Amino acid sequence: MQPELLDFDVNIYPDCVVFKNQNTTLGLAHFSKNDCTLNYIFVHPFFRRKGLGRQLLRKSEEVCGAKLVPVDPLSPSGQKFFQAADRVVSRRV
Repeated sequence: MQPELLDFDVNIYPDCVVFKNQNTTLGLAHFSKNDCTLNYIFVHPFFRRKGLGRQLLRKSEEVCGAKLVPVDPLSPSGQKFFQAADRVVSRRV
């Protein structure tokens, strides 16, 4: 089975990466370059389980130039996401 290809724009801001198409925001990640922390990551429920979370994380780390560590609070779905991405779920506040 082929993965679904999504057509979206990538908007990069100093502390945020946003994926959006012509109709809606598909996902966003907010981070701190100073602390190398991921403050917030969100994927629209309709577009989940399509790899957008990992793409957001990768693009955010590319912008920061470092691996990002999630900050508290980390939801149960966030814990699953980072564990599935083979990341340590220890966080900095």
